[in-house]
Amino acid sequence: MSFCFLKAVARNGLSPIGRDRVSEQRNRERKGLMLKLLLVDDEKDVLEAMASTIRWENYGVELAGTCQNALEALQFMETSPPDIVITDVKMPVIDGIEMVRRAKDMGVEAEFIILSGFSEFEFAKRAMSFGIRYYLLKPCGEKELGEVLRSAQENYIKRHEMGTAAENPENAAAQSNPH
Repeated sequence: MSFCFLKAVARNGLSPIGRDRVSEQRNRERKGLMLKLLLVDDEKDVLEAMASTIRWENYGVELAGTCQNALEALQFMETSPPDIVITDVKMPVIDGIEMVRRAKDMGVEAEFIILSGFSEFEFAKRAMSFGIRYYLLKPCGEKELGEVLRSAQENYIKRHEMGTAAENPENAAAQSNPH
């Protein structure tokens, strides 16, 4: 990826994700397919270790990609919206929380998990202001990460089931009242 392209993306922003991509996500959920996960961390060793050592399929997710910075992640999310994103908070150029804000502005409906070596309250407070429910401190164990992943999956599916019901009120009413 060229540096010039990244500068243009940073300057001009990214376009919103179209309805077809959101529909694709909902169709995937209904078919019972695994949710797609994106890992974002500027530390290459940490990123590679997380990608290769954790058996993501055991947690009901498929590793869709890894990115070493927020701009790369935003580009990835524009073309292949993930269902769950695990991101470091402290990264050069754009931090993880600002990346989440921009992703949400683009229309990305993923659950975001912040993974950070910083326990400062200001980071957590900023994260909460963008609707981030999960803030894990490094180092965290696979068990703790697994619990958060399961919770994120449940929230993602609930949000999208409610969205589907809102789009199709007749179907939702029929499902809730079988008579």
